[in-house]
Amino acid sequence: MKQNMRKSVFLTLILVGILILILLVNSMIFVQGPYLKERDIFYQAHQNVMEQLRAKDGKLLNRYSLNEVTYVSRIRSLSRDWIVWYDETGKIREQIAVSEIDSEGALSVAYEHGIDNDRMNYGWIDGRPALVFEDKDRELLLDARSLKVLMDFEKR
Repeated sequence: MKQNMRKSVFLTLILVGILILILLVNSMIFVQGPYLKERDIFYQAHQNVMEQLRAKDGKLLNRYSLNEVTYVSRIRSLSRDWIVWYDETGKIREQIAVSEIDSEGALSVAYEHGIDNDRMNYGWIDGRPALVFEDKDRELLLDARSLKVLMDFEKR
């Protein structure tokens, strides 16, 4: 009798453990669902841009959302590296050769405006491609071609 009771308790504990494991996996999928959907949209838009530019090599860089969502990729096409800004359907808004972007100049402008971070991202504002510098207190957007300050604001 004790033998059957031990088996029953052991089997019950195993079933409870399996149930807890299923609930944990289910909650992880539920929480990550929106992220996975967004990643799929990003990837599909990137593939559309790659096809338009007949490129075989490209890298997803980031997604920027201020007034509108813009995706940015670095794509190698026609023996040049391009930074390409596009929407979620893959419609290209702008593309600039990497060699035409003055990263060092942009970094010095960011330092002049008090940004303590040397990491440059890409964004979109007022229908223009932008270089984005951000630290814990501020965000600075520069025009990607002229390095003119498009927006400088403090975070709160």
